[in-house]
Amino acid sequence: MNSRQNNKTSKLTKSNARRIRRRYNANSLLVTGIGVLLFAALIAVALFRIQVVDHAEYQAQAAGQHYSRETIYPKRGSIYDRTGTRIAGTKTVYQIGMTPKDARSYRGMADADDIAKTVSGELNLDLSEFREQMAQTEEQYILLAKDVPEETADRLRTWMSDNSVGGFRFDPESRRVYSNNDLAGQVIGYTRFDEQMLTGALGIELQYNDLLSGVPGYSYAKRDNFQSRGVVPYAATADLAVQNGADLHLTINLEIQRILQETLIETATSMGLTQKVTAIVMDPWDGAILAMGQVPTMRSDDPFAAPATIDEAAWESLGASQVDYLMSNVWRNQNVSDIYEPGSTMKAITTAIAFELSITNENVLYSDDPIELRGHTIRCHIPEGHGIETLAQGFVNSCNPVFVHLGNQIGKERFYEYFRQLGFYERTGVDLPGESGSLIHDRPTDLDFANLTFGESSAVTPLQMLSSYAAIANGGRQVVPHVLSYAEADGVRVREANTALGAPLMSQQTAARVRQLMAAVGQTSLNYTYGSEGYRIGGKTSTATDEVDGGNTYSYMAIAPIESPSIVAMVIIHKPQVEAPSSVVATRPTNRLVSRVLDLLGEKRDFTAADAVRLNRTAVMPNLIGKPLKDAAYSLSAMEIWGYPGDLSMRPDDVVLDQMPAPGTLVAVGSRVYLYPSYGNDVEWVTVPDFTGKTFFECQALAMDAGVVIRAVGNGVAGALSQSPEPTHAGRTEAADQSGAPPAPDTNRMVRRGSVVTVNFSPEVNQTDNAGE
Repeated sequence: MNSRQNNKTSKLTKSNARRIRRRYNANSLLVTGIGVLLFAALIAVALFRIQVVDHAEYQAQAAGQHYSRETIYPKRGSIYDRTGTRIAGTKTVYQIGMTPKDARSYRGMADADDIAKTVSGELNLDLSEFREQMAQTEEQYILLAKDVPEETADRLRTWMSDNSVGGFRFDPESRRVYSNNDLAGQVIGYTRFDEQMLTGALGIELQYNDLLSGVPGYSYAKRDNFQSRGVVPYAATADLAVQNGADLHLTINLEIQRILQETLIETATSMGLTQKVTAIVMDPWDGAILAMGQVPTMRSDDPFAAPATIDEAAWESLGASQVDYLMSNVWRNQNVSDIYEPGSTMKAITTAIAFELSITNENVLYSDDPIELRGHTIRCHIPEGHGIETLAQGFVNSCNPVFVHLGNQIGKERFYEYFRQLGFYERTGVDLPGESGSLIHDRPTDLDFANLTFGESSAVTPLQMLSSYAAIANGGRQVVPHVLSYAEADGVRVREANTALGAPLMSQQTAARVRQLMAAVGQTSLNYTYGSEGYRIGGKTSTATDEVDGGNTYSYMAIAPIESPSIVAMVIIHKPQVEAPSSVVATRPTNRLVSRVLDLLGEKRDFTAADAVRLNRTAVMPNLIGKPLKDAAYSLSAMEIWGYPGDLSMRPDDVVLDQMPAPGTLVAVGSRVYLYPSYGNDVEWVTVPDFTGKTFFECQALAMDAGVVIRAVGNGVAGALSQSPEPTHAGRTEAADQSGAPPAPDTNRMVRRGSVVTVNFSPEVNQTDNAGE
């Protein structure tokens, strides 16, 4: 029994175990099923979130693997002078590369041979080498060519588009192109390449960088691979249009600027200087700056180049300090950023204040005796003085004591009040970077005040001083000097200069009276300049002496024509390295500059009988060989002949080894002649212009442009009748023989630069017929 019970118990136990296992398996299946369902639900939820809820985000992430945003950089605006001549423009060059495995026609419109021949032909590549590059399909990117002109790139890109060719990348690079050489370099400035765009670094390029730069655009498109990033053919793109930079139209006239620059070179050469010679020409009615320059010059297309007159060894020795030298001596616009002691040109301002207050007139007598003040003696520049003289005489003679007396009549407080009203405590507001303010005593002593009445113990910028003379020229109104005339984008003017006359600084009567005093200065024999005949140029001389080293700064302010002014101009010469006798060294180049500008502007010369007689003056060329350049040029300037370095790299102490014309040659007074550092090594051959029918000054201007020198015979007021040698035939410019010997003066040959052309005018002077011409 026990055995049967045990068997029964055993069977029951196994049966229960089977039931338990079945129940466990069922539960496990249930749990697993539920788990699978939960997992599936989670996947469904995640997919729903990815595909529906966060669709935009994940779509953007996915697109980012195939699409990218490309910045389209704007084209920098051009810069034009007032006549429409382009000074600065931008050209685009391309860097072209290839992804070999993608270099094919996606529509089979061109085979590999067509692609190889077309691309290698356009980019001047060796055909066999290019085919080898196309076969390098493992390469992600191969650079093919740099600095590819835009027209070439456009032509190649058009062919690829027409033939559905992909796998090539065109990367544009902007380059600034200047046509002004070294004219107005400090005014125009230059650019640098910064963050894939041209950015202004100096001058107008910096001042108006926001207008010139434009606004970048963007292109969002599908790209073929990460390396070349070329747009997949026929892929849709989303673009934000680029806004190209505005074009600037300046008040600068490049022809006037050229005349100014030539005058500066002539002046610096005769003064033994390689720097600190400056000049400005301005329209007094609206403040438009027609020309502004200095020595040394700067090339906008090569701003880091060494100045022409600096010794190569000295330049190399500067090493890392070269940029510091350029910043201080070349890039810095001395007319705007430097201050100087104006000297006697301030006497016109003192006189204007006195006239405005009605405390004196031109005929009031003043003593020129020395004045003792605080241990200083103020005296006339002539040791013996002029004694008792009228205000008008004191103005012409430029006697310092006269203006100290005049200042005392005005009174210190009233003088400084008017001085402030005239704008000397403020910047002019010119649209050029780096303008400096004046340096004038805040709490002036009696000695400070006395010195200021004749322009010493104070400092202003050249432009500030010239702006005050613009008010004298225009009838007493303030002007804001400016270089920008207007900016234009897509045919619409987006900015214009304010050319309206500003607040009155003095009455019209006061301005007119000061102009008449300036006219008297301009007509003195000392300030007479050959070449200004027929024009009445008013001016004021100045000599300011540095108390530390005794060096003089000479300047001259000019208004012309004095009866109806159209320009104001100035030339400043800082510390000549020759024994200059007086401010006449600044008067002559200023009058020469003004006369040439007036001719260019179409003003008419009104010749007197004396003027007509002077036109055919000649001088004999002295022997200058063996002399230092500065001494040779200075001795010529005393004869009112202007020495020009045949090589602009000549330094003041370089010895003249050749000259044109040769010693003993007769030349017209006022001519430009050429001084060379060597004999006949680099002879320049020039064409002979046709002088027929032109007046003397027209002939002289044409001669300077051509590089020849004239000798006038007869009445230069009338038109030229003949010349010898005759004009070079148009199109016939064959050079002389290689020996360097001067060519025969026939009409088929060019002549050496500096050769003399005899121009024959009418032998009679008809004063009546030529009046007003």
